[in-house]
Amino acid sequence: MKNQPMPTRGYYSLIQFCPDTCRLEAANIGVVLLCPEQGFFDLKVATSNDRVRRFFGLEGVQLSRVSDARRALESRFRTERERFQSVEGLLQFSRSLGGNLFVTDPRPVKVYDPAAELENLFTALVGSRDGNQGGRMELRQRVRLTLDERPALKGKLLYNQKVRVPGSGAALTAPVAFQNGTLNLIKPLEINSSTINQAHILAVSGDLLRKHPEDLETPTELWIALGNPARETDEALAQQAQALKLFREYDLPVFRQDRLDELADAIEARLH
Repeated sequence: MKNQPMPTRGYYSLIQFCPDTCRLEAANIGVVLLCPEQGFFDLKVATSNDRVRRFFGLEGVQLSRVSDARRALESRFRTERERFQSVEGLLQFSRSLGGNLFVTDPRPVKVYDPAAELENLFTALVGSRDGNQGGRMELRQRVRLTLDERPALKGKLLYNQKVRVPGSGAALTAPVAFQNGTLNLIKPLEINSSTINQAHILAVSGDLLRKHPEDLETPTELWIALGNPARETDEALAQQAQALKLFREYDLPVFRQDRLDELADAIEARLH
């Protein structure tokens, strides 16, 4: 029986697309993996814009621009790979980027086989088929399906609603919403490497929406649908618990993925 090889420390970053140069909502389109001890650096990027199209409803010329930007960034990573021999080099590069493509700060990960780990990260965080995350239904799809199946909500739901958050000026887009004198935005939040950062942004945004109704065309509130981890690791479960606690501290309605029926019940109650 062969001894299991010892893991080395690696670092991964997500390549994300964000509309309007705003990190409030992002679609993962690629993964970068650096293993300094093994001299390994590589990336895997989605070959289509399916995830971006479904997330943000972009079409035609807009998607062509995303493709051009994606190919340009991938080319830079490969032609300038000598820059990425350290976490500091990757971090410096990521923070120099502009436009609608971003690279998240590197996060540590234990690595046994760098090439295999890159594939695993891509499958878990981007998708096994460029948009189908690990073969699982995405949370936004699950939310919409749950609500669309309620006969009492037929014709009463709004889709792809966008508001500008008072105070921060950030654009906040929700795939599903409903109106009852107040515009209630329902924002799904998956559990991944950027969950806590996004949770902080959403919590503050929800607080600002509630405190400054005079700066909005319609009083607006933010509701959260919080995902379950794709893998129930200690880190992922801790992220979920921390995000849940944060939303409750800011008094935002929050519903976990396994309780979406309660979300539908709450909406029905508000509409009747």
